[in-house]
Amino acid sequence: MSGGDNVAPAAGAYMEHEPYIAAVVAALEAAGFKIDDWFAQVDEWREGAIWLSAEDGRDGLCWSENKGWLWGPETSAGSYVLEYITWLDDDGLVPKPETVARWWARACSGEDVGSIGSRPACMRTMDGYDDDPELIEALVAYTSPTG
Repeated sequence: MSGGDNVAPAAGAYMEHEPYIAAVVAALEAAGFKIDDWFAQVDEWREGAIWLSAEDGRDGLCWSENKGWLWGPETSAGSYVLEYITWLDDDGLVPKPETVARWWARACSGEDVGSIGSRPACMRTMDGYDDDPELIEALVAYTSPTG
């Protein structure tokens, strides 16, 4: 598909990020965090979310190819208003899963891990469903058994 087509992808297309999100889930579980659920999908962007158990409900840890990682607490059953967004401040759009798990541990311990002002509103732009070769390369690294 070329840029500007602005046509939604076919089912299953543009899902290179699913193994990456799964690798982050595995890293969070290895670090001792309880995962309630997770998904990867394509809407306007490649995106995914991980729901983690918290003392006072659940937290949503979300990733999108245009913003990277962010999080917010569950405000009501199934609703995540991300007005208290904290950006993952290192390694760009596809940090190593272990980096995400370490960041999450720091955030859960109360450490100041940044705020919405520490990142631009959009880390990458795209016209239609153009692919960024560097992003795709970083994501497909997680499709291998060693990813």
